[in-house]
Amino acid sequence: AKSVVQIITLISVVFVSLLLPSYSRYYAKGQIAEIANFARKIERYISFPLIAVGLFMFFFSEPLQSLFLGENFTGTAGLIQILVINSMLLILVQPYTAQLMGMNRIKTGTWLSILILFLNVAFYLVFIPKSIGSLELFGLGARGAAFSLLSSTVISTILFRYYAFKLTSSKPNWVIVFNFGVGI
Repeated sequence: AKSVVQIITLISVVFVSLLLPSYSRYYAKGQIAEIANFARKIERYISFPLIAVGLFMFFFSEPLQSLFLGENFTGTAGLIQILVINSMLLILVQPYTAQLMGMNRIKTGTWLSILILFLNVAFYLVFIPKSIGSLELFGLGARGAAFSLLSSTVISTILFRYYAFKLTSSKPNWVIVFNFGVGI
């Protein structure tokens, strides 16, 4: 199921490489307010097409599952839906992760990423296996893996947005809610 949503996720890699020079230029000139405005604009402009594609993949996950994965993977539509939400969050937070790097806060970004990595492993250990030794766990298998990934991404999104606010006073961009409503 993850191969279906990798198309969306690859966009986030492109965004970091495109945004980083602009953030660095603004930071070098001391234009902190411009960094916040730039991030809001990027988030606004990417959210509309992203939400449209993401909602399409979310609501048509059954046919997409059959088309891309074949009939052998029946029942993975729920996994696709979770992974689509995860990918959308990853892309929408990219302007803020790139902001940390562009403002020379690489240590902060690294520590946040390490924290998220450990949380993700902990979530995997709790949600995927049925038990570890005599300790009974959730045993959700692939669904547990998708849920663990989504949980880590939600926490990551909150943390990176918090640090963006702390550094540049970047407030929530409510245009995304509007774009989501339009997308539905």
